[in-house]
Amino acid sequence: MFVDNTWYSHRRILAEYCKVDDVPILGSIQHGVQIEGFDNNLGKHKIPYARYFCWGTKTYDYCKKNNVKNVIPIGAPFLYLDQLTKSYEKKSNGTICFPAHSNPTDKRLFQHELFINFVMDNFPPPYTACLFFLDFNDENCSIYKNRGWEIVTAGDRSNPLFLNNLYFYISKNEFVVCTELGTSLFYSMYLNKKCSYSYKIKVNGEDIYFQKFPSTDFYLDQLIKYKSDNKFLLEKIIDPIKSKKLADEELGLDNMKDVSDLKNLIGYDSFLKKFSAKTFRYYMDFKYKGKRNWK
Repeated sequence: MFVDNTWYSHRRILAEYCKVDDVPILGSIQHGVQIEGFDNNLGKHKIPYARYFCWGTKTYDYCKKNNVKNVIPIGAPFLYLDQLTKSYEKKSNGTICFPAHSNPTDKRLFQHELFINFVMDNFPPPYTACLFFLDFNDENCSIYKNRGWEIVTAGDRSNPLFLNNLYFYISKNEFVVCTELGTSLFYSMYLNKKCSYSYKIKVNGEDIYFQKFPSTDFYLDQLIKYKSDNKFLLEKIIDPIKSKKLADEELGLDNMKDVSDLKNLIGYDSFLKKFSAKTFRYYMDFKYKGKRNWK
């Protein structure tokens, strides 16, 4: 029903887990790890009875504290994908990197050459750069190709196999280097990879950042507090036990549902909920005409 439900293949994965067709649902799905962005609008809907399917207990508790109705923690779709791919043989070697990515309204300026040098000096080959679709262009790709790297992308946000691609890329590498505290890092920590959150280096005692930060600070105070509360994330290689525990919490491992409960909560077995979702989808298509194909 909501535009971003199909982003990153989240809705499709939940439908696959429940063994049903991928159809509109009466609600919205959290589409990224929630370490900041806590404000009074989180989880709210204007459409009656629409639910907000969040991942972790922290987000759920925050919404309930703000008297937001119809919030249900179900865990990240990535966790369900992991269940669906348990038979996948996870042999791994080398290093995959996730440079800070651009957004549709915020082109990120990133020092790729500096980052490449840092990675090749500190982590083992072979090297792979996973670029967001907005940054997957000839100019950026050539920088990595010229240094002997493999370049991949999971596709645009509407790619129905986005998360499958990301899961595969992470799984086949031993080391993961991220320059943001983004969702890819938490997926990697959940999969017990040797992870590094590296966003700057010191040159002659001066901090040099790999990226130019967004023009707006968003929730910078919340991000700073998160780093302060989880200082182990700043280690060269994040402690594997602490990182797995944190990833389990942020992705909502304890909130995962079995097939029967998930089908019931989402409304796959309810004619009324499925009918309402389709009806509201037509309304949303009309309201956001020209934006339904957002990537």
